[in-house]
Amino acid sequence: MTRDVKYTVRELAEAVGGEIIGDPERAVTGIATLESAGDGDVSFCVAPKYLPLLAQTKAGAVIVPKTLRIPDTSPDRIAVAKIDEAFNTISEMFIPDYSRHMSGIHPSAVVDSTADLAPDVALGPGVTVSSQARIGAGTRILGGSYLGHEVSVGADCLIHPNVTLLDRVVVGDRVVIHSGTVVGSDGFGFTREAPGHPKQRQLGIVEIGDDVEIGACCTIDRARLEKTSIGRGTKLDNLVHVAHNVRIGENCFIVAQVGIAGSTVIGNNVILAGQAGVDSHLTIGDDIIIAGRSGVTKNLSEPGKYAGYPARRKGDEDRRRALTWRLPKMIDRLRELEKRVSELESEAENDRPSGDA
Repeated sequence: MTRDVKYTVRELAEAVGGEIIGDPERAVTGIATLESAGDGDVSFCVAPKYLPLLAQTKAGAVIVPKTLRIPDTSPDRIAVAKIDEAFNTISEMFIPDYSRHMSGIHPSAVVDSTADLAPDVALGPGVTVSSQARIGAGTRILGGSYLGHEVSVGADCLIHPNVTLLDRVVVGDRVVIHSGTVVGSDGFGFTREAPGHPKQRQLGIVEIGDDVEIGACCTIDRARLEKTSIGRGTKLDNLVHVAHNVRIGENCFIVAQVGIAGSTVIGNNVILAGQAGVDSHLTIGDDIIIAGRSGVTKNLSEPGKYAGYPARRKGDEDRRRALTWRLPKMIDRLRELEKRVSELESEAENDRPSGDA
């Protein structure tokens, strides 16, 4: 990828505090993968498994970890202590995140007169900010997003286009919410015994902690009376559903298509891998990892890895699966043994002396 910018390897190294191995005056005009990079591009080699690509790349310069052993025939390179931080810094130099630089309130934005906005809040086209909503300093809300009555959004947040924050949702500082996500929709509560299944009112709130990131097209339901909450530093992938009254702890990773049923409590540093499901009214303790497509049907308290349906210790599940995969051969062997036993019984019957008439 290229833009109308040009840096030398020296300038890139200074930006990331890296060590140059090669020509410091080489000009770089873009950023690309090892496979697609050309002579004017900078690329990244983050781990040993990419060394074969490094050997074939046409990149003019490559950013590498200081701990990675690189052949002397490699392109000019910059060795850095933290490769991910270096990538973020250099990619911003070539392809800026323009949402960081948006300012002002677009003429088509609708802001209620009772809303309280910090002076440097930025609103994109078609944003709606309802009555008594509050938005903190440095927050940017992109086009088409909706903030309901008494919504509170903290400082330095980024709300991508077409996000919906319904009434009384509380969002902390430095939160990122991606497009299509709805926070604060009603919990799924109905009275099945009554004719027509009347709806149970959902009066609680959703509370999003500081430094949370929520992916695209997630749905987070408000509590029936108190709050649904997502703790500080937790990250949700796309297409995650969090039901009413759920409480998720700090620094968790919730991967795509996970569903968490109502009133479940999840501890800190938990990972729910893709398409995992968690039943309602359960407690999952700290430092637990749930493998993809697993189903949690009971409380889990001991740290470690769990897998399968119902979820159990991953080692136990691996042994169960290994035995399952062996079942067809075991069945064939059993049939052979049954056949052989039947043959032996027939032979024994034929060899038995006949009795006197």
